[in-house]
This record gives sequence, C-alpha cells and structure tokens, in this order.
Amino acid sequence: MAAQGRDLTLGLSLDAVRTTITFQTATRCSIENFGITNIVDDIAILEDGTQAYDDALVKLSNCERLHRAMQPNWIVSVSSAVGVNALVECVDISVQP
Repeated sequence: MAAQGRDLTLGLSLDAVRTTITFQTATRCSIENFGITNIVDDIAILEDGTQAYDDALVKLSNCERLHRAMQPNWIVSVSSAVGVNALVECVDISVQP
C-alpha cells in the first residue's frame, strides 16, 4: 500500500502477474495488521443497505476524514488470510494491469 496525494494504491501480485488498485481521493481508511507479507483473500465493494456496509460505516466513523470537501462513492473491504485488513472509503476506483 502506498499513499500519493489524495490516492491510496494497493499493489497485488500472483506469480508474474501484477495489478494495482488505486482508491482515488480516499476520504477515510482503516488499516489493520499490515505486514511485510499480506495474503489477500477478498476485495469487495460494499453495497449501501447491507450489514457489511453499515458495519464499515461504524468502523470508519472512528477514523479521521482525510478530505472533507469530497463526497465518497464507494466503500471497499480488503480481507486477508495473513496480514492486512482494510476498509477504504473513496470517490473512485481504478484497476491497472
């Protein structure tokens, strides 16, 4: 994970394949258990009206808002078997091979 300006980028690799997910204009985030090795199981966009979305809002309410003027469109959950578990609230998402 890396922060650059308002964006938070997550780099993923499996063998020779590498992908980056950029959470553009991250407004809030909660990152736990980030380590040298992180084995990501699931990356999911949480849907408004679901229990997972409501739980994420509660957890993010304890986080400092990074960009007050921006209205977020997405909450993304990153879950790992080993390492990082994260919630990212952001304006947009891009995926690059």
